[in-house]
Amino acid sequence: MNKNALKKFAMEARERLIEQVTLRADYYGLTEKLFKEGKIAPSETYTPPGSGELLTAGERAQRDALHARMRARGYDQAIEEGAYTWFNRFIALKYMQEKGRLPVSCRALPSERLSDGTLAPPELVYRALEEERLEGIDAERVLGYLENSQTEALYKYLLIALCTQLSEKLPRMFEPINDYTELLFPDRILGEESVLGLLAEAPADSWEDIQVIGWLYQYYNTALKDETFELLKKNVKITKERVGAATQLFTPEWIVRYMVENSLGRLYIEGLLKGRTFESEKHRIAEEKRLSGELGWAYYLPEAEQTAEVRARLQQIERETNPEKYTVLDPCMGSGHILVYAFDALMTMYRRAGYTDREAVQSILERNLYGLDIDERAAQLAYFALMMRACDYDARFIRRAGPTPQPHVQAIYEAEQAPDADWSPAQRRAAQALTEAFADAREYGSILRVDEATLRAAQSCAFSGESAAGKEMRDMAAQAVILAGQYDAVITNPPYMGSSGMNEKLSRFVKERYPDSKSDLFAVFMERCGELLHADGEQAMITQHAWMFLSSFERLRAKLLQSDTIVSMAHLGARAFEEIAGEVVQTTAFVLSREHVAGEAGRYARLIEPTTQEGKEQMFLSGRNRYTAQQDNFRKIPGSPVAYWVGERVLETFQNPTLSTLANPRQGLATGENDRFTRMWYEVETSRLCLNAHNRNEAQASHARWFPYNKGGDFRKWYGNNDCVVNWENDGDAIRHFYDEKRKLRSRPQNMDTYFRESITWSKISSGVMAFRYKPYGHIYDVAGTSIFAEHDTLLYLFGFCNSCIAMTVAKILSPTINYEVGHIANFPVKLDESRAKDVRSVVAESINISRQDWDSFETSWDFRKHPMI
Repeated sequence: MNKNALKKFAMEARERLIEQVTLRADYYGLTEKLFKEGKIAPSETYTPPGSGELLTAGERAQRDALHARMRARGYDQAIEEGAYTWFNRFIALKYMQEKGRLPVSCRALPSERLSDGTLAPPELVYRALEEERLEGIDAERVLGYLENSQTEALYKYLLIALCTQLSEKLPRMFEPINDYTELLFPDRILGEESVLGLLAEAPADSWEDIQVIGWLYQYYNTALKDETFELLKKNVKITKERVGAATQLFTPEWIVRYMVENSLGRLYIEGLLKGRTFESEKHRIAEEKRLSGELGWAYYLPEAEQTAEVRARLQQIERETNPEKYTVLDPCMGSGHILVYAFDALMTMYRRAGYTDREAVQSILERNLYGLDIDERAAQLAYFALMMRACDYDARFIRRAGPTPQPHVQAIYEAEQAPDADWSPAQRRAAQALTEAFADAREYGSILRVDEATLRAAQSCAFSGESAAGKEMRDMAAQAVILAGQYDAVITNPPYMGSSGMNEKLSRFVKERYPDSKSDLFAVFMERCGELLHADGEQAMITQHAWMFLSSFERLRAKLLQSDTIVSMAHLGARAFEEIAGEVVQTTAFVLSREHVAGEAGRYARLIEPTTQEGKEQMFLSGRNRYTAQQDNFRKIPGSPVAYWVGERVLETFQNPTLSTLANPRQGLATGENDRFTRMWYEVETSRLCLNAHNRNEAQASHARWFPYNKGGDFRKWYGNNDCVVNWENDGDAIRHFYDEKRKLRSRPQNMDTYFRESITWSKISSGVMAFRYKPYGHIYDVAGTSIFAEHDTLLYLFGFCNSCIAMTVAKILSPTINYEVGHIANFPVKLDESRAKDVRSVVAESINISRQDWDSFETSWDFRKHPMI
């Protein structure tokens, strides 16, 4: 699959479709200018330019529907939706054509260009009257187009007829095209600039795998995603219309397999092993490996070896082997990648149970799989992917006469239509309950909780008919049932969005409903997915790994470690997604069991060293860097980080007192604008510079303006990085009264009682080994130059420990990220050995002296005298 070519195609296709759809809206008098001015002409009196005729009754209804959509969603969003609707349909037609699944026997899409750059009409244009399986076309109309050489008009007519026919079997991808989307069908569909030309030139081998749909979804969103991130840089919050595009990320195939096989697959294998006895845990694990290999589950991690007591407790948990009983939910399904592989895993189970493929396909769609997404376009594609996977196993699935089974997947909706006039009082009450429950549902998505009253309303009243309002209520009733359900496996790649990116509504919602996980949307989904599980169910997720370590997730971590069990984990670190470069996004895939058993051990694969997606997969398959850990031990470490790689001897060190019992780690001054208040020491007048104040009183009495400022800086141990000064004239009056235009204090002059005292400091951000440095009297320190204060002898002793390899080992446990906060250092376990304290202080003092001499050997030091080579 040539992903670069697919990306180029999707991005160019979006640009062209938006331009062409906009032109179509303009043709019908729905221009952006007129819409925003509120001057849209009534459909009854509107005459398209150049036509000289009023609109037909059907066109009037479609135009009114498009205008209503613009009022409900906004002009830009309505145009965006029109563009992606046709993009979805075109790529679906392309996929079905390449797979031989269209109802026509000839090619329906163009494949080559003529000498003038236009597209050669496909076979369908010339064989339309011979295609007995193409339904709903008027033969006289086709002949009229042919006789008048109206090839463009004929092809448009045939494509719309084909989409309408497909709507019977694939209604959520090809909704009947009698709504406003027909008005937005691009002009010059066989022209040089047609998106079908781009489609024809997309790599032919890309259409062999249904994953192409997911990649195209991601690539189509590229420009919108980039625009959104630029807005975030300007402190503009993400709107609900942009959440899907901004947070969507196609999950690598092997990680999908790991999550499905170790949640849904584990439930099944445990069911097969239920009631059997084994000579030892090793024999049981060997049988797990044999079964997973027989089932073709290469990414299955056999359970860790357990004690007899734990195994006895695990044996009491009910497990099922009837595949019809398993229910799987992806509440953030995107383009359906996870659900498609869950389909494959379920097919394996059904075949083992003796079902025919036809029986299995129908049962999977009707009983097993459920999905939701906040993005309507993603939901369309997920639906299509599942229906195409069904065709992979049952070739006649969408060709068979009669109703076609439909999967329980859909977008999340909120009410936009007025109630129908003929609804009964009971229907109106149910509609009101659903409307209130799902107000702003597209802001919150699957983190919405559905109460009993809403569920009863959803189940109480059928909304029949083809009206937009009735369809909307049916969709909301279906989503209420899905959100109120409980499932055997919840598997997802949730959106990653920190609280700073959330708009006001979403931020307020998560703070009120999910106070333990409010820092990031992925963490909120960790809680929500647990609520959607049966008592003995399992959830599998891939998230940022911050929840494992950071203090902002400590309450969530404590809750999970107490109520759930980490069955397995693939700790991926950075670069797990080939589309994301750099070290910022660090991820972990894991499986949680809803049943917590004290003393149960989990399996962990540490895959952070490989720097490519493929390298991580190969390390996982090789079985290297595997660990077994009991999560109960994590609580022995301050903050309970998920430090699965820590051995018993290191765990024992945490029984010692913490550094904070002997010293005071502190964060310092935030000036609010360093460019205004800081300089390099050689940039200021030496007469205005004071280097040796012991406290704020001495600093003020010196009448100096500039004082040494510790900002962290480059890697350097023991001494140095003394080059910056800060304006603290008159006890920092300018900084302490630095306000913005709204009279809000921009600076943060915290812990001022420690300014100018001797300390040891470290740089808060470090991608490698931490480096602690000594700062004599005279320094102010900032938020990046975090510092530790204590009596002189204690300070030197702690200094020796902080610069040791043992301290670095501890730091990587407390914070395996690139950030080393005050809280992490405060929790260093320290054993104060008085018998060796004098020797430690002597070594530390000598190290400081050597490093100081080195620093002062260069002219960048304010204590420079002469170069040592002179």
